[in-house]
Amino acid sequence: MWSAFDQQLERAVAIKFATTFYSGDTKASDNAVKRFQREMGATAGMDHPGVASVHDAGYESGAFYIVMERIDGASLHDFMEEFGSLELPVVASIIVGLCHVLQAAHERSVIHRDIKLENIMITRFGLVKVLDFGVASVPELGPRLTEPGQYLGTREYMAPEIFDESPCRPETDLYSVGCMMYEMLAGQLPFTSTNISILAFQHLNTIPESIATHRPDLPPDVVDLVMKLLEKDPMSRIRSADELNRLIRPHLPKPGSKSPDLADFPDPTRIFREPYAPMEEAVEKKPAKISRNPVTPPRGDLRQYIHDARSLLKQGAPERALELIQPALPDSISYWGPGDPYVADLRNIVAAAFCELGFHQDSLELFESVFQDTEDRTGSANAHIEASSGLSRCLEHLKEEPSAESTADPNHATGEGSSS
Repeated sequence: MWSAFDQQLERAVAIKFATTFYSGDTKASDNAVKRFQREMGATAGMDHPGVASVHDAGYESGAFYIVMERIDGASLHDFMEEFGSLELPVVASIIVGLCHVLQAAHERSVIHRDIKLENIMITRFGLVKVLDFGVASVPELGPRLTEPGQYLGTREYMAPEIFDESPCRPETDLYSVGCMMYEMLAGQLPFTSTNISILAFQHLNTIPESIATHRPDLPPDVVDLVMKLLEKDPMSRIRSADELNRLIRPHLPKPGSKSPDLADFPDPTRIFREPYAPMEEAVEKKPAKISRNPVTPPRGDLRQYIHDARSLLKQGAPERALELIQPALPDSISYWGPGDPYVADLRNIVAAAFCELGFHQDSLELFESVFQDTEDRTGSANAHIEASSGLSRCLEHLKEEPSAESTADPNHATGEGSSS
């Protein structure tokens, strides 16, 4: 995702490109293009203020692109990084806005399938925006785009029926909303295993610990609501986003109530506390904290970067792997953090490419950094192991070549710098 400025209409926009054309895996690339086209159709068809507007879409120089509204605000991931957990009126305000979007999507038979903190933003005026319909289930846009045993979405928030490959339905998104509500209120997800198989088993079979254990201050009806969203059987969950909206509304902040202490973050309660208050107060009294990078590649794009770059490494093309992922890496590190599982995977790929190109000292230092950043980090166990293995390989190379170019400039690997 790139930030840009529309000179004709004088507005900031975000441009998303399909990152699929570097891979030698034709089938994977074809499916990625279809997912991208699906997102164009699903997002453009959602005429709702809670979905980023699509301004343009097309195909240019071998790549599909979407020009979208640039959202000025902060993601729920930003909120949680700052506050750890959120008060009930704040969560209720967010969930009501999210329910409006999901109900509109579900009425069009669009199942988002990747509801999570990173895909929900609060604009500077406190409105909820839902991002990334790239893995949405849209029946009228064609069949599923995954092979058996492959899952699109984020496993920590994934409904049991996705793991057992049952059809997705509105309740599938509501399970993810339940995981997200649990996380926002309790400060942790209902299931946190770093082992993918264990995590799948937990979503399919394990009853999560009651959220009241972490938040004994919550009203009983809210505890019951969250736990009902997390039922294994879709038919036992809350059945629609509208129903969830009705159930959580009693916990919205009352008009005239005190504003929450959200520092300089956008306030999602304001539209309920002070409906239609003068706009200058919304901007000047509490300026919104802008997301560190509101156009950082979403998780689906990061997964595709990782897949394509690994394919290039296997094909013996480390330079092309670096060309693919290095432009996105600084912003991804800034937004997600260096120890994030996907970011750590990207950094490991860069380190592996350096090693393949003979920059063993640079590779060693990067693997060591990833190893330290992923130690005891939830979800990053595989990246931690890969970094450890990379360290061993680099040490062996350095032992064999004591006079290796340990001070070589890795920019040579990407075509930068001088050449002899």
